[in-house]
Amino acid sequence: MSYAAAADLRARFGADEIGQLLDQDADGRPDDGRLEAVLADAAAAIDARLARLYDLPLPEGDYPLLRAIACDLARARLYDDEMSDTVKHGARRARAQLGALAGGQAVLVRADGKAVRRRAQTPRIAAPQGPVADGFGDTSCPERGR
Repeated sequence: MSYAAAADLRARFGADEIGQLLDQDADGRPDDGRLEAVLADAAAAIDARLARLYDLPLPEGDYPLLRAIACDLARARLYDDEMSDTVKHGARRARAQLGALAGGQAVLVRADGKAVRRRAQTPRIAAPQGPVADGFGDTSCPERGR
């Protein structure tokens, strides 16, 4: 699933900046294949993090936060040389937002305000600490020689 389109990048960061980043051979024409590649990379990075809590592909809909994250990640990928602090900050912010979604600290919401349901999680059972009862009242601990 693609979370952002070329038009989203151009609208968010300006057609001039994106055009310059896409014109690697300085012939005055953008390489749209490269743009599609960085957008696909951004979508793959998003899916890799969301797969922990959400069934993929996500239900059809408009996801403004994922669009913003995809744009920031794709923009950073377009820079071959050093990127500005603004671009670095956007990429860090995008990764932090993805981490919050994947870690369950944030909720994924569609543009219509509806939250996306997380996949049911299997509860983790922690190993017991110390002596363990065997169910018949024996709480002996072999490590202590009892």
